[in-house]
Amino acid sequence: MSDQGGLRAFIAGEVSAAVVVGGNNRTHKLVINARDGSSVTIRNDEPPVAHPRDRPLAPPPRPGPEPLGRQTEFETIARALAAGLPVQVYGPAGIGKSTLLRHAARGHDSIHLSAAGRGVDDLLQELFTARYADIGYRPERLPLRRFLSTVRALLVVDDFAGTAEDLAVLLDAVPACDVLIASPRRTLRSGGRSVEITGVSADVATALIARELGRPLSGPECIDAAELWQASAGNPLTLIQLAAAMRTDGGALSEYRTAEQAAFALAAHLDADARRALGVLAALPGVSVPAPVLLTLARLDHTTGVDLLARLGLAIDDGTGHRLAGSLAERVATLVAPDTAPTDLATTLISWVAAARQAHAVAAVAPVVIRVLRASVASGGCVEAVSLARIVAPVLARALRLDAWGEVLDIGRAAARAIRATRDEAYFAHESGVRLATLGKGTAAGALFTAAITLWRRVGDQHAAAATQAQAQVCGAPVPPMPAAPPELDRGSLELARMLVTKPLVLGATAAIAVAGGLALASFGGMAPRSLPEPPAIIVPTSFPVEETVENVTAPPPPPVPPERAREIPTCLTGDQLDLGEVAVGSSLERSYVYTVAPCHGSGLVPGNAYVVAAQEGAFSAASGDPRCSAWPVHPGEGPCSLVIRFRALYEGRFAAQIVIPEAGTGDPGGQHVVQITAAGKRARPKGVPPTRTARPTSTVTGTTDPTTTATTTTVTTTETTTTTTTEVEETTEGRTATSTPG
Repeated sequence: MSDQGGLRAFIAGEVSAAVVVGGNNRTHKLVINARDGSSVTIRNDEPPVAHPRDRPLAPPPRPGPEPLGRQTEFETIARALAAGLPVQVYGPAGIGKSTLLRHAARGHDSIHLSAAGRGVDDLLQELFTARYADIGYRPERLPLRRFLSTVRALLVVDDFAGTAEDLAVLLDAVPACDVLIASPRRTLRSGGRSVEITGVSADVATALIARELGRPLSGPECIDAAELWQASAGNPLTLIQLAAAMRTDGGALSEYRTAEQAAFALAAHLDADARRALGVLAALPGVSVPAPVLLTLARLDHTTGVDLLARLGLAIDDGTGHRLAGSLAERVATLVAPDTAPTDLATTLISWVAAARQAHAVAAVAPVVIRVLRASVASGGCVEAVSLARIVAPVLARALRLDAWGEVLDIGRAAARAIRATRDEAYFAHESGVRLATLGKGTAAGALFTAAITLWRRVGDQHAAAATQAQAQVCGAPVPPMPAAPPELDRGSLELARMLVTKPLVLGATAAIAVAGGLALASFGGMAPRSLPEPPAIIVPTSFPVEETVENVTAPPPPPVPPERAREIPTCLTGDQLDLGEVAVGSSLERSYVYTVAPCHGSGLVPGNAYVVAAQEGAFSAASGDPRCSAWPVHPGEGPCSLVIRFRALYEGRFAAQIVIPEAGTGDPGGQHVVQITAAGKRARPKGVPPTRTARPTSTVTGTTDPTTTATTTTVTTTETTTTTTTEVEETTEGRTATSTPG
């Protein structure tokens, strides 16, 4: 799938791609179809044969100017590598870690990788494909270690921000390699050498400024340079930027003693192209953007503007692309760079992906895509986020970047839920289940397959629900039988269709993924049948589904289900419990549940993807109550976050459910957070009958904290009070309304 037409056909769903994950006589064959959804089968056979490459996939990055004043660090690194020890250099941004790594690697047979925005397993897959021909195979960690045990080189990893556990996984996978890593903080605790990189000395700062100016400094300039050194704490990047301001503006060093003065001087020398490129980089802080993608996002035809940013020290070329160079560059961007809306970046990326020639080219910009997705959701651009996630997700799966695939699916699912694009939410849930099944996590996959089946049936797509059910059975994933739900209006998919009509840029890109000669619901509806009606059309119901009320429920209610019938879900916490009390049949109530992510949640939780496991479908729902916690992982110690839990009494009797907040990316069922919910439905007072003066229970919400965790459990207690006013909450097609009846 290296040619443009092949990748375009794959994105359109006209052809599928098969890859293999696993090893040790047990593999998972993953078949990706962008239109009808992916599938996975378990095979008891040998994995594919991997062949070493004749030459490295890419040359090492250019070293650039030699760092000044780092001789001690060079000698420390050289001694540790000679002793066979892994080395981690760490320090703040702009301190010179990347430059130090490149020069330390000179003279070695080296492999250079950028870990920025990548999970450790995706990083290891990058290493595997750097040394072995791409055969559509992702080994598990044990066979991967055997493959990489034959690689004898210096592995240089820049921008590694993983945990100590991630670093241990990386080091264990490359037993024959010398390893040199740059990180923002120290995570190498034992078995290696950690080298802290701090600011340069005053003499080195003076020499660095002189080198950037191309001439020796005068006596007064040396005094000014010493003051700049003190103000910058010896940060080399800041000193280079100040020298660039003096070189371009022609002023004296004393004129740039503050960042504000330097920012105005640098901003005055940026042309229109440089300002546009700077605006894109400012919208993607901390992310390296490959040159072709940067030109596309900035709508530029040549690199002169980007080159100007690099000369002025406002952009850093790290070998894989350009990224914004520190706080001074951010200040310049606020002065002159045009505002770059995340939704505009998303629509441009859709066009770029649709025109891409190779899957690995798309995989290389996965950190950019994920940053744009998060920014789009945060700014309210969920429609664009769903569109981008739908077109990118299958390509990342094809490239076997399963960490990035999981992040895109998580964000896409949360965005689809926010705009009620039920078909898209079902697609993302199904694909997330397939991904976890591919990784051998059947229990967690079962929960996602269950959510997908519920969503498919909610929109009346029994074909897709059956396909997901069959996939769950193939994987051995636990999925309880579910009755069909009445179809609902898929507002989000209609909004996507409107966006495609009103935004030519997205329409042109999505023409590549439209099928059977038209857009149709299959383009954004996931696993629709391959044969589509002609001409394609979007069918809108003439009315909303009829809501159950006390007046129109005539059939006998189903038997109540006791709380113990709710399916047990593993969790790293002991399990919080929330009793919502009694609610009149046909009415609803909402409660907020507040919690903080605990250390046992590992890579964090995704509150926007919370889902319900219940025997009584339609009785409970949950949604993130805090936009800051909705679309991407919330890491341990962050928060607090809140869930809005909604209960609708369908009949008289007891109800039970479990609200599951999944762990980010890994799908480990032991890392998710579960809330046990109970409630009861009681007979409602018929309309028109005045209430009697009785004691009415009033609910008081209190919070208690489990001393073994950081989660706060919200509970409901009741007290008897005398009142002459009854409040009912009824569901209508217009939404939830509260009415008060005087007693």
